[in-house]
Amino acid sequence: MIPLKIKWLIPMAFAGLCGFLMILSMGAEYSQSETLNKKVALETGSEKTWEVDLDPSKMYTIKITPPPVKVGESYEVSAELSFNDQVIFALDDSYWHQVGRWTEGGESGTWDENNSETTFNFRVTEKGKHAFNISLGASVPAQSATFSAKILESSPLPFGWWPFFFGAMLFAIIGIYMFFKRGTYFAKSLYNYDVGTKFKIADMEYLVDEVSDYFYMHQHWSTEFKLRGSDGSIRYLSSDRFELEGEESSTTYHQVLMDIKLSESEEAELEQQTGMRQISLRGNQYIFDDNNSGMVTQVIVKNGTPFRNRVDSNLFHNAYKFPNKAGDVWIDYSSINNDEAEWSILQVMNWSKIRITEAVKRKGPAFTPNDVTEQANAGENPSVGA
Repeated sequence: MIPLKIKWLIPMAFAGLCGFLMILSMGAEYSQSETLNKKVALETGSEKTWEVDLDPSKMYTIKITPPPVKVGESYEVSAELSFNDQVIFALDDSYWHQVGRWTEGGESGTWDENNSETTFNFRVTEKGKHAFNISLGASVPAQSATFSAKILESSPLPFGWWPFFFGAMLFAIIGIYMFFKRGTYFAKSLYNYDVGTKFKIADMEYLVDEVSDYFYMHQHWSTEFKLRGSDGSIRYLSSDRFELEGEESSTTYHQVLMDIKLSESEEAELEQQTGMRQISLRGNQYIFDDNNSGMVTQVIVKNGTPFRNRVDSNLFHNAYKFPNKAGDVWIDYSSINNDEAEWSILQVMNWSKIRITEAVKRKGPAFTPNDVTEQANAGENPSVGA
């Protein structure tokens, strides 16, 4: 399985491939070779015709260039391509050179304009010898002039380079989006793991002993793992969903949290602030979060039997910023089934520092609050919490 950390490289690789194919396609389209290259002296009313072998699979460009056009001179040229005496197309162009002066708002200057080349792209529908004709209709002053007549060919792909360009842009956007959403994907993916999964966090190996799911209004809100460390310690790791309410819309965050041990003095300090909407800890101020606090349903499975608990969770976050970066903390004051509430502190984790060394995936559909019967709920409800 490809690690989540580098999955974003998959669409970026496709973007690179599309970019490479786009360059090849552009090279095929714009790399031109000469099918015809002639210089011909024409007088007014004269013409010249050549036979050229053309192929429907090729792209062709006609280029007609007059001699340097002096100021006040002009040439009128016609060109025609035919096959089996049937005209495929005809074009007319004039070459001229004019200069002058302009004045406006007290300012003045000169202008110099000219038309000194004809370029026309075309394809043919049948393979074979085509007749290419060029003629000089008029010139001022009347004179003969030597013109350059070229037909250039290229071999573009049937669909051109634009599909590759859009493919490169699309895959690049997907790759960039996945890169910045890796933490969210990881947090959401934790829902798929079960008891027996092993994590490595900060050089400590942890085994998942229990898994709990939390639901608010029957919507899945978080998944919590009870971890047993290789040193025998018990920790809690969770994937949580939070909402930050704005003036016009709300922003949803998916975070990975891990509990931090409180000292006895810190627990006592928090106990003294029970019931307050603003608390302090470790020199920081925390405010009550109305949007993410409230009553949730905990579903935990023991020996294949689901149990349901009612958890009253009161969350506090930094008074000056919403915790959305690694190292930020939440403070939780929770009670289970109206039992005695406990204080805990949860730290936002850097998801990339968490390794799943052995994965045990959930089997079958996950239990929801609706799946837990009153009979199962009447059993011994294990008390867990971060």
